[in-house]
Amino acid sequence: DRDPQNVFILPSSRTGAFHEVMETLIERKSTVMIPPGVSALPDTYVRYHVPAALSRGGCEVITLPKSDNAAAMRAVPSLLSEQVRFGMSFEAALASVTSAPAKFLGLGDRMGTIEEGKDAHFVLFEGHPLKPGARVMKTIIGGEVVWDREDR
Repeated sequence: DRDPQNVFILPSSRTGAFHEVMETLIERKSTVMIPPGVSALPDTYVRYHVPAALSRGGCEVITLPKSDNAAAMRAVPSLLSEQVRFGMSFEAALASVTSAPAKFLGLGDRMGTIEEGKDAHFVLFEGHPLKPGARVMKTIIGGEVVWDREDR
């Protein structure tokens, strides 16, 4: 049910040209894969957050990590926190790394949300996952605890 002609990968959200295509992406309710970041309109100090603007406009945003290494994966909560700070709803930020990528990959019926009958892959935090100091307490994959802080 995803139209491949309406999926766009924007390699960097820190360039100043997105204001020229954002209106079209929003009109089309596009799926947009983009790393988080703040841009400025060209020749101004007017700043905007591309992923938040796209999300508020009705686009489905998939957050791309800055890299595929372990350090970049550990930074995902702070990237999501940045998105919320710049105007994306918490729900949209969370969906951008859970249900939206699962749906895009054709796996939305199995993963991406916590529901009965779906694969049980999730992380339990002590504290709000986007707040500084939140700690991973358990990691569950396929319904099995694969990492538990209490066992460390």
